[in-house]
Amino acid sequence: MPKRKFREQWLQEENFRGWLKKVDGDDYSAFCNVCKSTLVTEVSTLKRHSTSRRHTEGLARQTAAPAAQPPPRDGDDDSEVINSNTDIAQLDPSDERNFSIMSELAAGNF
Repeated sequence: MPKRKFREQWLQEENFRGWLKKVDGDDYSAFCNVCKSTLVTEVSTLKRHSTSRRHTEGLARQTAAPAAQPPPRDGDDDSEVINSNTDIAQLDPSDERNFSIMSELAAGNF
């Protein structure tokens, strides 16, 4: 069990502000709102977590602005969207080229 109880002042520190939360009913645990994980309340553990790859990548995803959508073209309408969805549904996932396209779509890269 950690020796140090959660300190409210940590919530104001720059390294912990915005992601560190107190765990209700447990003075020896903290919660990372970015990684959705429970941490022990040792300063070295909290600092190490704040620089971990999982945490920094999660924080970057949270703060990244959504991709800008291109302006609509003349003649764009809902029927084109419906046709696009139908075309995607007809892709053969066993075809390696189609699998790559579907993976990129699932990742939100288009």
